[in-house]
Amino acid sequence: MSRIEKRRIGEYFVDAGVLTQEQVDRVLFEQTKTKGHFGEVLLKIGLLDEETFVTTLAKQIKVPLLDLKQVTFDPATIQLIPESFARTYKALAIEMKADHVVVGMEDPSDINALDALSKLVPLPIEPVLVRPSELRPLFNLFYQHESEIAHLASSVDILKQEAEKSTKSQPEEIVSSADAPVVRMVNLIFEDAIRKGASDIHIEPDDEVLRIRIRVDGILHEQVLQQNSVASMIASRLKTLAGLNISEQRLPQDGHFDIYVSGKKIDVRLSTMPIQYGESVVMRLLDQSSVVAKLDQLGMPAEMLSHFRYQSGRPHGMILVTGPTGSGKTTTLNAALRERNSPEEKIITVEDPVEYKLSRVNQIQINSQIGLDFPRVLRSALRQDPDVILIGEIRDHESMEIALRASMTGHLVLSTLHTNSAISTISRLIDLGSKGYLLASTLRAVVAQRLVRKICTKCTQEVAPVNHEKIWVDSVLGERAKRAQFMQGKGCSQCMDTGYSGRIGVFEMIVIDEQLKIDLNREDIESFERHANAQDRFSSVLNEAMELALSGVTSIEEVMRVTDGLISSIHLVEENS
Repeated sequence: MSRIEKRRIGEYFVDAGVLTQEQVDRVLFEQTKTKGHFGEVLLKIGLLDEETFVTTLAKQIKVPLLDLKQVTFDPATIQLIPESFARTYKALAIEMKADHVVVGMEDPSDINALDALSKLVPLPIEPVLVRPSELRPLFNLFYQHESEIAHLASSVDILKQEAEKSTKSQPEEIVSSADAPVVRMVNLIFEDAIRKGASDIHIEPDDEVLRIRIRVDGILHEQVLQQNSVASMIASRLKTLAGLNISEQRLPQDGHFDIYVSGKKIDVRLSTMPIQYGESVVMRLLDQSSVVAKLDQLGMPAEMLSHFRYQSGRPHGMILVTGPTGSGKTTTLNAALRERNSPEEKIITVEDPVEYKLSRVNQIQINSQIGLDFPRVLRSALRQDPDVILIGEIRDHESMEIALRASMTGHLVLSTLHTNSAISTISRLIDLGSKGYLLASTLRAVVAQRLVRKICTKCTQEVAPVNHEKIWVDSVLGERAKRAQFMQGKGCSQCMDTGYSGRIGVFEMIVIDEQLKIDLNREDIESFERHANAQDRFSSVLNEAMELALSGVTSIEEVMRVTDGLISSIHLVEENS
């Protein structure tokens, strides 16, 4: 292994004159928050471009800079370094020589990384510097988390059997020791989920197998392990992280903890539930480093976006965003807050959980276990002199009553509701006990939304609707169906063979005009629905989703899945003029 002087990496850049000590200190401070590598943080905050970073480091530590685009890789050589180590130390085994192994690294000056890697490979290491932008995509190309997870599951199973023979119980060190297989296995499960963009992880023991399922773009993807007995070890490890009682397996438990994956801080919300073959563990993953989207990035049509911006910029009243769980309601409201956020206004949010961190915004996390529930927090929030209040969800009569009162006393209230459509929201509010005249004086607009998966651009192909799809398309498009063309993803490695990559919002919006106020005052739901449907600006979620299918953004299959149950409440997509 080439001898590299043991110094802090920042010193090399100060000596080269490309960074000041103050800039290095800034990077080090950011490192304490993100837990990322020095180079990763440096490039992220933009103090140097990548080329200056790698050429300076290569010159200072006297190692060659390797262009990975010119390398022919040997899969067997790559496997010399397990994925968990490769990702942790940002290193890849590139070539096996007669007397050494060439290892590409983002930071060849990292002595700790070199020591750890040297214990894994059979020959001395010759480190070379590589560009981060070229290295990181290769991790996803050459490694599959599933194989290592399965391998670790076997190790955990053996350890568990040995522990049961000797102690008749699970020893604490098996679920807490940093190098224990179950700890590494849980870490890999998280890494795999984050890499694939998952929002949730499900750990489900079955009769003979263990199912690990992750939700990506709203759909669950499953990996099956043969060692179902390791489920209890995984559950114990996760409970330990969340500070829960690992011996309690008969009652549901809830908790949360933070983890760092590839420099990202992830807030994990954990829920356990006793089931037939053990405990089901479900975790919601909230990326604390994610940036709140802008309104114009959500997918709203231009005219609707203009109306929504106007309504969400008004000084008082109430705006509701509706849709099923996981339809992006919170994202839409936080995007509205992002535009509204300024030193001149006080904004308070009451959420369960807080999904996005917003500077200058007072965000309150509900904690029902200590009595900090929605009604109690809302009553206190009104005494905090807010201009805007975001209520995570109107769940009952009490929270609705407080929201209405706030919107009548000079506050803008933003909230969500679980209804299928914007029009059906009024019936739901009246069912909760609201009076029509109160809604007429406070409600400004109602937005309903869904998230549809976008067709993968790498494997898109033209398809023709068949059987039930054709009947459905004909019923929605009418004559327009005869000349319609549709696309679908074939499935490839880029999209995990799903045919889809990413999601986009689909919206409908009702603005409460004078006619609708009259209907609300009368509590005439039938007239309200008729007049709302007749608004010039109104286009249903189904119509908007179909337009995305016609333009090749999504598929007919996806539109049918997301808008199931809505066809009876819409009018046909209008013929283009």
